[in-house]
Amino acid sequence: MAQGPYTLSYNLSQFEFTVENGYDRIKGTEMSAITDTGAPELPIKSLNFILPNGTKVQNVEILSLSLVPVAGTYNIYPTQPQVPMSAPRPPWVEPDSLIYSKDELYPDSMPIK
Repeated sequence: MAQGPYTLSYNLSQFEFTVENGYDRIKGTEMSAITDTGAPELPIKSLNFILPNGTKVQNVEILSLSLVPVAGTYNIYPTQPQVPMSAPRPPWVEPDSLIYSKDELYPDSMPIK
């Protein structure tokens, strides 16, 4: 049962850039953030699809992907541990040096679950 493609597109106006504790934070409209503690806190978009009962997804294919560089240099805020609002704030978690020391895109692949 093939369905037509689903298209996502974004423009810079959908993102808010702020500075906190010397780090740059990026928040996207109707997006959440990467939750891996110590990793760069980057906006992510989760999609959910309703499938007929008994249907199984055989594959997901990205037909086209365009990356548009954002001018400037950014020191991205490291993701902090998630805690319930009623719990005390845990200690600050420094950026993951294994990720931040690399001069490459993060994440290095499209996370599809």
